[in-house]
Amino acid sequence: MSNLIAIIAMIVIGGVLAGVAGYYGSRAFSRSGTTTAISEAGDMWTNAQSVFGGSPASGPGDYSSVSNSSAITGGLVPMAMTVGDGQTINGPWPGSTVTVSGNTTTFYEDWNNIPSTACAKFALSQKTNDVWINSTMVTVGQNSGQTATAVAQACNQGTTSLSEVKFSYVPNAGQ
Repeated sequence: MSNLIAIIAMIVIGGVLAGVAGYYGSRAFSRSGTTTAISEAGDMWTNAQSVFGGSPASGPGDYSSVSNSSAITGGLVPMAMTVGDGQTINGPWPGSTVTVSGNTTTFYEDWNNIPSTACAKFALSQKTNDVWINSTMVTVGQNSGQTATAVAQACNQGTTSLSEVKFSYVPNAGQ
């Protein structure tokens, strides 16, 4: 009887693990990592505006209390990006992570371990006022040719290296 229970338990655990692997596998393979990240970054900003951006009921917006934990519990982070510990936000690339933060007027998304081959496309994907790429600040929304050149130069770390992109969102600035 105990052998039967052990076999059933192994089947159930195996099924759960297969389901989890399938879910995360479909996230990675249904779109490219860059396409997924572009969508998820925009979703987090839209959700941040809804929760922390202010309203007639809550008063003016204030992003200073934003953290990974508050973003996850507040529903800012797409479920596919969470791992269940209430603090870690994963990007779509292997080993990539995201840290969110803010101040009274600005919401930040700091994406790490982005393949440098995806860096420029990802960095130019969001309507932000500034973007930091590998610690180089690029002001977005001015001369698009100069912005693209500055982004490409900041991302040029070689095809096998990883990059960091930090978006700086201010409501109605650059959007």
